[in-house]
Order: sequence, then C-alpha cells, then structure tokens
Amino acid sequence: MHTPGEEEPGHYVYKKDNDYWVDLKFQDEYSLTIRVTLCNPTDPVLGALDTLFLFLFGFKDGVLNDLKAKKSYNHYSDEVKKDIIYSFVKQKDVFRGMYGEYTAAISSDEFYKRQGF
Repeated sequence: MHTPGEEEPGHYVYKKDNDYWVDLKFQDEYSLTIRVTLCNPTDPVLGALDTLFLFLFGFKDGVLNDLKAKKSYNHYSDEVKKDIIYSFVKQKDVFRGMYGEYTAAISSDEFYKRQGF
C-alpha cells in the first residue's frame, strides 16, 4: 500500500502490479472510502477486496456501506461476500455496456484520463 502523492492527504492505494488497484481514502478518523475502478480485472480485485474486508472487519464495530446496492453490513461472512461480488459484477456489466471490454488495474482518475475526460 502506498500514498500516491502529497496532494491528497489520507489517500492510499492498495495495489499489486497489473493485478488490481483499489483507492482508499480516510474521510475522517472513523470513515474509509473504498473506490474500485470497474475496469480492474475481476478475479484479482475481488480477491483483494476479500482480503481487505477480512482485515477491516477484524476491528470492533465496523460497518460496510455499499452505496450502489444501498446495503449496510456489520460483519463479514460468505453471504456478505456473495452480495459484494453480485454488486460488483452488476456494476461491471453496466461499465461494459458503456466502455466495452476494457481491462486495466488503474485508478478511476487514470481511467477517465485515458478516455479523454
């Protein structure tokens, strides 16, 4: 994990080579935003999220809010993992409909830059 630059304090990247890229940003001392670009390779990024959630749910009183699915989870289980996979795959299908089969382990900012936005 590394911080991409001093311009965004509290912003970190959880990544592995060309396998996955996950942006992490602390909103305050109690809130962490997790942002995954939908062009990430599916299996590696879901494996990384599984590892990350296992770690994060090891802390007391954590809650995961899936803003797209409008669901909240206060523990991590196989059922929650299935919900997260379903939500990711559903959003990735929408992404494919808009951008086609584009796969890269990059940040959302980098994806949009490459698209010319």
